[in-house]
Amino acid sequence: MNKMTKYNSLDLMSDLITENYMMLNILSRFAMPLGIGQKTIRQFCELNDVDTDTFLQIVNIAADNSEKKIVNTNLHFPSILRFLENSHKYFIEFRLPMIYDKLKIALKEQTSAINKSILNYFDQYLMEVNKHFDYEERKVFPYIRELINNTPSNKYNISIFSRQHDHIEIKLMELKNIIIQYYNLQTSYELNDVLLNIFICADDLRLHNEIENRLLVPTIIEIESKSQTKKL
Repeated sequence: MNKMTKYNSLDLMSDLITENYMMLNILSRFAMPLGIGQKTIRQFCELNDVDTDTFLQIVNIAADNSEKKIVNTNLHFPSILRFLENSHKYFIEFRLPMIYDKLKIALKEQTSAINKSILNYFDQYLMEVNKHFDYEERKVFPYIRELINNTPSNKYNISIFSRQHDHIEIKLMELKNIIIQYYNLQTSYELNDVLLNIFICADDLRLHNEIENRLLVPTIIEIESKSQTKKL
């Protein structure tokens, strides 16, 4: 069972993972391998060229149920942007296509009037997720890189992103609800496996949004504010 706790740099990396298995996804998005041994979080981060403080900010958001925003002006932006971009790749290239393939196989087992509607819903959802991530990679992340390098090239600011930042996990959970409430044929191991994967993926997408909303956005707002103050 996952354990809610606060981690620090002296904790063992192996304890972090065994106490909360979702941390495996965080390691993979920092391109950190297994073979952890008895290394502390700081030792393992340094070994893999990952900023320890940024890593800890992310894992502590993952281990925290609160909605408190975190402002960390010492955030290592190359690390968090690499993490977020790798997260996009994970969802678009691996997790969501895997769910879609499993869903098609599960629905083929029995004929139902809503089979086509379920697949069409998922198709639309994939397009929306692609659009969401594409906007971040074309507009938001380049702006952040320019801001931290003191070379912003346009009038964009992070509040524009914050106002329109939707929760992309919600529609995935709605798909889960459609299947549970209206798929009235005999469920199979395959369909139950799809539902479990949807639950896991939705939680993962929620965490992705929380990292942006609770850590990245408030920190950028703070930097923007300081930058405007210097110009006055």
